[in-house]
Amino acid sequence: MNANNYHLCFCGGFAINSSRLFTALFFDALLINDIKLMSSIRNARKQIRFGHNGGELDVLANYLDSVTCIANLLPQKSDKFAIYKNAVELLYEVICDPLVSKQWRYACLDHLYKPLLNAERYACNESDRITLARLKIDMHVLVPHFL
Repeated sequence: MNANNYHLCFCGGFAINSSRLFTALFFDALLINDIKLMSSIRNARKQIRFGHNGGELDVLANYLDSVTCIANLLPQKSDKFAIYKNAVELLYEVICDPLVSKQWRYACLDHLYKPLLNAERYACNESDRITLARLKIDMHVLVPHFL
């Protein structure tokens, strides 16, 4: 399944097997779905960061799926890296925030490996690898203190 089909299925669009069926109307619908998706991701980030909705795991899983969907649409590895790194940093902030419930911090810790592995996969230069290494060192030192 290519990235476009994945995007269409995820965003509630319809699956198309042939690229010949794309029309201007369809691209307009995609743009609207992309705007809705980005708004949904922003809302999910807020909910995850502050542990709203009683820490529902669906919000976390949907956010990580959305991050993967967006990253799959991006052509450059550096852009994919940035998307996954932002997701890692969000989960790291939540884990180290003592004002967020401990259950929610553990849930974020349990899901941290997903964007972290993808960020490692798309780290395409030395600077990206150093950034991830520093983040891992910080996590190794600080996470046990907060959990």
